Amino acid sequence: FEDATAQELLSIHAQKDMKTKVLNNRMTDVVVDHTETVGKGQTVTVGKEKVAGHDQKTTVTNDREVTVGNDQKLDVAHDHHTTIGNDQHLDVTNDRHATVGNNQSSDVTGVDTQNVKKSQMITIGENYTLTVKDSLTIQVGKSLLTMKKDGTVTLNGVKILLNGEKDIKQVSGKVNIN
Repeated sequence: FEDATAQELLSIHAQKDMKTKVLNNRMTDVVVDHTETVGKGQTVTVGKEKVAGHDQKTTVTNDREVTVGNDQKLDVAHDHHTTIGNDQHLDVTNDRHATVGNNQSSDVTGVDTQNVKKSQMITIGENYTLTVKDSLTIQVGKSLLTMKKDGTVTLNGVKILLNGEKDIKQVSGKVNIN
């Protein structure tokens, strides 16, 4: 214990273990900074809830792993930003559901790949615009539709049926039927 002016210090030293038990409430009020150093591991068990009064910042200098035994819920009143320096992997064992209240956009600098093992259904309430810079190819089995930026449209299939309920209009400078 040091009580000299400008050098006030209360120091407790345990040669091996130290255990503190409080039978009711414990409160610590630090007016300026608080620093704790743990040489190896730390376990904090909170019975019901842990609350931060205003801002909270956590810095982990290496890896961090969180295990939740049941459900996890995150409520953010305003914006949520996540920055990832390298890759992000998301594994969902069962279903995944996302609801967006307004708009959604995505920017991919490289290649965007989607593999759906069964079916994919898209329902659009108003308009759908697909703009492709060079070429678009749709292939189902032996059927193939290709559209290129020079205006060439190629339709290949074992059997092609054209059915116009009222009429089929053909406008062309030249028609070749083989």
